[in-house]
Amino acid sequence: MTEMHEALHHELQRSSGWGLLASGAGILARSGFRRHALREVFLRLVDQSRDSHETYATTLSAIVTGVDAARELLAGNREYLAYLDRGLALVDVDGDWSWQFRGAAVDAVLRVCLRPAVSLDLLGRGFRQLGSGDVGDGRDSPDQRLAVFEQTGGPQSWTPLFAALLAEFPDRGGDASSVRLRAGSPEFEQLRQFEEEVLGPRCHAHVCEVLDRAGLASVGSRQQSALATAYRDAVAEVSPETAALITVARERLAAHEDGLELHRQRVLLRAPLTAELVPVAEPAGGQDHVCGLWLDGAVAKGQFAFGGQDVPERFAAIATVSGAAIRLGLLPDGVTPTQCQAVLANRPLLVLTTHHTLARHGDLLAMLHTIEPVFVVMDLPVERHVAQWAAGGILVRTATRDLGDFTLLMLAVTRNHPFRFLCIGTPAGMYLLADRLRRRYPGQVVLEPTLLDEHPAATGYAVDFILNAWHLLKQGGPA
Repeated sequence: MTEMHEALHHELQRSSGWGLLASGAGILARSGFRRHALREVFLRLVDQSRDSHETYATTLSAIVTGVDAARELLAGNREYLAYLDRGLALVDVDGDWSWQFRGAAVDAVLRVCLRPAVSLDLLGRGFRQLGSGDVGDGRDSPDQRLAVFEQTGGPQSWTPLFAALLAEFPDRGGDASSVRLRAGSPEFEQLRQFEEEVLGPRCHAHVCEVLDRAGLASVGSRQQSALATAYRDAVAEVSPETAALITVARERLAAHEDGLELHRQRVLLRAPLTAELVPVAEPAGGQDHVCGLWLDGAVAKGQFAFGGQDVPERFAAIATVSGAAIRLGLLPDGVTPTQCQAVLANRPLLVLTTHHTLARHGDLLAMLHTIEPVFVVMDLPVERHVAQWAAGGILVRTATRDLGDFTLLMLAVTRNHPFRFLCIGTPAGMYLLADRLRRRYPGQVVLEPTLLDEHPAATGYAVDFILNAWHLLKQGGPA
């Protein structure tokens, strides 16, 4: 929930007029342009949107994660439980309306609060003239707009809209079902289309109407491109080199993609295991398999606690986990899995490495390419690499499996490639990532549940080892 919460902050900031003003002022102040004046503007903009931002990130991440589970995670945290309660209270309706309806309504309220019409005017004015007096404590600030929506009956205004949508679209693809829809299924796609093309825009328009009646104009849901263009132009006017480095969202992201910059997710499993390096591999007896690690030294130091031991730049080792310790029996430099297998008394060898390791050591990549299967922990951004594969016309097969508190996303490249890429994360994050990849690269990223059946025992061993030995799961590399 934490990584989704922070990512939602980031997405709201870059897709709202108020957020773009704050981002531009902050970036330019740090670069030295009107350092003190724009720093003051930035701080005032942040202060006047704090409640809206925290309510948005807390409530939307809770809706995706599960409200009951979120309350358990937030137990004892009065501040953020208050943000959650406030967000949920923005939809005060009778009846058992689905979470799709409630979530879209909450999203629309808080998004519109950060899109006052004046933000587009201020971006047009530009950062050369913008001052703190332009963003005073008037009713156009997001937190004031949120208060106005609450005070003028906005939370109680949803029932007619929901009822009209229900009558107009009786078959929406399964949002009333208690069973989680399979990503890529016809029902899932039908529901996604309804949310993106109908539910979200209609909720956004409804909130704009409520605030319009209170004298507060808003930027429309179809004006994201105008906001993005005005922002880039305003920055480019005073700092072209800074504008060249900025990436802005020109279209509103789909509701289920908001803020899910999944390469930023970090899953902490435990404190690093204490590692012991020994010069000769002595696999423990009595096991039905042996785990062999081929690792970059920086990756290893990020996962295990070596104390004062010197860690090679890269190494191969037989790994044995015992409690809070891992024993790494170092194999001769350059040893292949086939050579290692020859001394294991017919016990199967599990071959495990990481994506960063392969990217840094080309000869190791070539060597491991000759055997199957090789399990690769995805510790580099998954989406970036899938984009590269898709650009090359390469087929990417995917499959997901629930692991209790976590979910496994497995990827395989083409039909005959030996690598099985393993990405383990939060259930919501992994299912959404898998769905997003398939939709972005239709026909090239495909769902194949049978992928998990191709090496079932080895896959189970690989996942168990990662969950029992790894310290941190992330996609940002070892640094």
